[in-house]
Amino acid sequence: NPSYGHCAYLATSFGGIPTKQSQGVQVVDVSDPERPSLAGHLTSPSMLLGPWESLKVHEGSGLLGAVAVGPAVGAGFFDLYDISEDCAQPKLLNSFTGNLTLPTNFLAHEGAFSPDGMTYWSTGAVGGSMTAIAIDDPAHPHIVYQGLTVLLNHGFSFRDDGQRLYLSMGIPAGIIILDISDVQNRAAIPIVREVGSLYWDVAGYSQQSVPVRYGDHPYLIVADEFASEGVRIIDLADLDKTMATDAP
Repeated sequence: NPSYGHCAYLATSFGGIPTKQSQGVQVVDVSDPERPSLAGHLTSPSMLLGPWESLKVHEGSGLLGAVAVGPAVGAGFFDLYDISEDCAQPKLLNSFTGNLTLPTNFLAHEGAFSPDGMTYWSTGAVGGSMTAIAIDDPAHPHIVYQGLTVLLNHGFSFRDDGQRLYLSMGIPAGIIILDISDVQNRAAIPIVREVGSLYWDVAGYSQQSVPVRYGDHPYLIVADEFASEGVRIIDLADLDKTMATDAP
């Protein structure tokens, strides 16, 4: 679960079905670790319907964001909160009437901020959708890219400079490396380009990836989900000769 300062944020809805006790995303104040308290709950569309694996914090900008993953596995909402001044009282930034938020996005499942916090990306498990939302002006976010990858995609991570996106794939399990520099650099007509890919299990499903460096050498640690084949370490130094080995 994401956290910021002395606060933690916990979703309570699953597939758009709220709990009876308290709806939306719970804001928990843990300033006293022995006596955590409920500071409130967030009920804008994404938080109420269920953010699934899209509820994320960007530490540098003090933002909390999520896309709705409701009954249709993505109900088309994006919620953005300012938590920099008071993490226990998040301020909804992009509502246009009451709690309703814009912009809408493709069917979503995962979500994350770019390293510089200027873009929020979301991916949809079904249909391979991908959306990039510019948050240069957090009160007025807008979509700068929408597209499709393959049939099923999942979690993702970024290179430190935000120019590459490492997208985990499902059925077959694997990873696709995308050049997202057009989006990062705010090109007028951005194009997302595939620069490398690696698959390893026809019936498997990859979950997430973590970029790491040993010395100056870049690697990607990729974990699979369900009954897939565990964890792989991918050498990123030469995309034309990308190799993967099973972790111990």
